[in-house]
Amino acid sequence: MQFGLIGRQLGHSFSKELHGKIGNYQYDLLELEPEQLARFFRERNFKGINVTVPYKEKVLSFLDVMSDTAQNIGAVNTVVNVKGKLFGDNTDFAGFKSLLCHNKFNVKNKKVLVLGTGGTSKTVTAVLNFFNCDNVIKVSHSGATNAVSYDDVYLKHSDADFIVNTTPVGMFADMDCVPLDISKFANLQGVADVIYNPLRTDLQLAAMGKKIKYCGGLYMLVAQAVYASALFQNIKPDATVVKKVYLELLTEKQNIVLTGMPSCGKSSVGKCLAAKLKRNFVDTDVLLAGKLGCKVDDFLKNYGESEFRKRETNIIKEISMQNGIVIATGGGAVLNGQNIKNLKHNGVVFFLDRDFNLLQVSSDRPLSDNKTKLQKMFEDRYLVYKNSADICLDGNGGVEETANLILKEWRRYNENISA
Repeated sequence: MQFGLIGRQLGHSFSKELHGKIGNYQYDLLELEPEQLARFFRERNFKGINVTVPYKEKVLSFLDVMSDTAQNIGAVNTVVNVKGKLFGDNTDFAGFKSLLCHNKFNVKNKKVLVLGTGGTSKTVTAVLNFFNCDNVIKVSHSGATNAVSYDDVYLKHSDADFIVNTTPVGMFADMDCVPLDISKFANLQGVADVIYNPLRTDLQLAAMGKKIKYCGGLYMLVAQAVYASALFQNIKPDATVVKKVYLELLTEKQNIVLTGMPSCGKSSVGKCLAAKLKRNFVDTDVLLAGKLGCKVDDFLKNYGESEFRKRETNIIKEISMQNGIVIATGGGAVLNGQNIKNLKHNGVVFFLDRDFNLLQVSSDRPLSDNKTKLQKMFEDRYLVYKNSADICLDGNGGVEETANLILKEWRRYNENISA
């Protein structure tokens, strides 16, 4: 291959399409087992590569020369073949530095916990030191000599100001986990997670729930790729490209999720949105009915709402792992906080707030087949819809009008993030 990414498991990677937006060259993904690494570098059949876990430290022995940055860090994520000589650099340094600056994380004279002790952890530590961080504490399960245990971090470092996760905990596809409990850190000002798939990990969502500043790894991914691409092409990196490509990739990968009362128009608006964006549309109720093998109202009558909600949660978890789709949820999906968490991993959640008088009862909705039931449902759920959404908007207009309003608010939301 000419250019590409090597690592052990790359099914989660966005790098191929990312480099397609940055440079005019073929970029491939190559999964290598540890025993294949030496042969790959011995043959040197590439012009430039990126390196990801678990090889950022292992590749050092195969290089002819390294940049000062890579040498000081002790980890490499970019290798360029220059007339048969292998030059190693660490563009993750520029990537994480850009991430902190973009999100205005001021770590000067602060205590920062860095979760993990691998190559990315070394890079993060180097950047923190560059910004005159007062105290960097590495945290590990492995018992590394330069790290504290997770038990000790709660006992001795609960006064930490920032947390940076460099571990794979919470990464696709095992997304329902956090590396530590942030509720035990009373002084916490910010959480940064280098994971970019999903777009928002459970760790980030925990920070969001506590109104603590947070960021994921997508901006870092884009920034390091821009700097790596410049090395591939032997040109100066253009920092202005980072924000542009970040916004493009974020928008492409995000799901649009619609929540709201039965008959508020989620399905109709969702189909309209999907057509405008040329995206796939998923109605979780329709998908669930197909999995159940019967009509939803029949299932509810035979097995009850509790069993229905369990099946619904399984469907939502599965769908939420996808990227770049439009999702219309069932009216009661928001009642389970796990559903909202899953939907927010890759999606922006919109609540279609439609006036009660515009809602319709229907015989095929046994939970709201008369006005009395619908009124009770509306009163019970309204605040849940509102509090669980990223964006609440007026759903009283027509299908086209509401779809256009969502597009407008969605673009504004992402532009604010990327600004």
